[in-house]
Parts: sequence; structure tokens; C-alpha cells
Amino acid sequence: FVLSFVGAITITNVVKTTLGPKGMGKNLHCVSEHDQSISVTNDGATILQSILLDNAAVKVLVDIAKVQDDEVGD
Repeated sequence: FVLSFVGAITITNVVKTTLGPKGMGKNLHCVSEHDQSISVTNDGATILQSILLDNAAVKVLVDIAKVQDDEVGD
């Protein structure tokens, strides 16, 4: 239970700095054998989708962000 809570807080801290009119962009580094790209975004759903997750509670938060992005676009 505690790990789920800590994971949720960590994800919140990563995304909350992207919110609002003074939201900061995040550098996303994609490092794989075929793709070594760098992109900058302040879209929370994009950031959450790019993080590898193994925490069930955090996966639910990412799914919620994805659904909101699909429905509303923000």
C-alpha cells in the first residue's frame, strides 16, 4: 500500500511542474537501439506515457490522464 502511495506522489511531482501558464517543459530522452531521440514537452499525458511503470496505482493515474487527453485534448 505504501509503495502505491509513494509512486502516486512521485508521478504527481513530475507532472505538476508542467501545469499552468508558467509550466515548464520536460526533456524526454528515448534511448533504445534504434531510437535515440530527445524531445521537449509540457504535456502531462505524453510525459506519463513515456515513463516505464511497474506500480499498479500509478498505471491507473496514467490511464486516467490518457482518457482525459483523448476526450478533452488537454
